[in-house]
Amino acid sequence: ETGLFRPGRDDDYRVPDVLVWSPQHLSERGVEGRTELAVELRSPRDEAWEKLPFFAEMGIPEVLILDEDRAVLLRLTSGQGYRDVPADAAGDVRSEVLPFSFRNLGGGRIVVTTPYESAEL
Repeated sequence: ETGLFRPGRDDDYRVPDVLVWSPQHLSERGVEGRTELAVELRSPRDEAWEKLPFFAEMGIPEVLILDEDRAVLLRLTSGQGYRDVPADAAGDVRSEVLPFSFRNLGGGRIVVTTPYESAEL
């Protein structure tokens, strides 16, 4: 597990399920303040949604929340917190940060597409 720390503080951090970061933000204790993407795998009594204000303060541009019935990509907007990224006309939700998109198929199934492959989860 890699923690996401508020710079200069040892007692203020969150632990997303997956982090994607640039090397300059990595320290011995975890990631300092900024990641490109945080991923939360939602489970019962999970605090994924409660972490969003912290992620916004750290300037994380996108957060992907995988729930039991769908995936939601949230994009940070200036002054307004996170907003759902809508699907395009083909039904794909596209990241602006990393080269991937996904499509909710229903029943908790999604297709994730990268430049290299597509996979159903």
